[in-house]
Amino acid sequence: MDSPREAPGDPSLFDIQKVLESFRDPLRVLTDIRRKYGDIVLTRFFNRRYYLVSDSEAVRHVLVENHKNYHKSTNYVGIKYLLGEGLLTSEGDTWRRQRKLAQPAFHHDKLAALVPAMAECTKDMLDRWARELPVGIAFDVHKEMMRLTFRIVGRTLLSAELDGEAKAFGNALNVGLKWANDMAESLIRVPPSVPTRKNREMKKAMVSIDRVVERVITERRDDPNPPADLLTMLMAARDSGSGMSDKQLRDELLTMVLAGHETTANTLTFTLFL
Repeated sequence: MDSPREAPGDPSLFDIQKVLESFRDPLRVLTDIRRKYGDIVLTRFFNRRYYLVSDSEAVRHVLVENHKNYHKSTNYVGIKYLLGEGLLTSEGDTWRRQRKLAQPAFHHDKLAALVPAMAECTKDMLDRWARELPVGIAFDVHKEMMRLTFRIVGRTLLSAELDGEAKAFGNALNVGLKWANDMAESLIRVPPSVPTRKNREMKKAMVSIDRVVERVITERRDDPNPPADLLTMLMAARDSGSGMSDKQLRDELLTMVLAGHETTANTLTFTLFL
């Protein structure tokens, strides 16, 4: 029987110069590695092994067909501290139960009902551009996409306007996301319990985030005629007779706000750029 083949590797990642380049411009470094070595590449950093998987069938093998064989990396430590045990960060039985509870909220018909709100927010943005931006002026498209997706998330997930009065909530989320990204990229990870300046800022942001989310959940539970948004769908979901606790709702809400906000804004920005 043939022994398993090892993926081609990039030994240059042992080079401290390449490591520094990876921090400065990771997209270019990863693109260069893929161009040189192919769709599945093994890289090493000290005693850790990393695989860059670009082939669509291989990605399907990992994420869909054999996901039980793989676990979240240690890079999820920071984002898990921010989001808790949501669909993005949880694993095993917790992930399976949460996925089962959340799946009905993402049925095609229910998502289609949210399209008018998305279209209205987009039209409002374009109308604002026409009023406020002179022809030919340069502006930050990514900032505009972040603003757009944050408002859409507020309308479709919470039936709330997050473009104005909840600006502090968005700022707190951005603080949390930057902290989590810094944690993932740090060679030496300082625990959240250590009172560094960044950790203090993160804890302050978490207090602001949790205060808003807890209030939204409490008000929604007390609402006799809740709106037909994603939060209501998540609260109505049942598995063997039981639904999500307030803590589970908090974690899933933050996960969806973040996923529907920052990631979607990045995708839209690159789409316009390309």
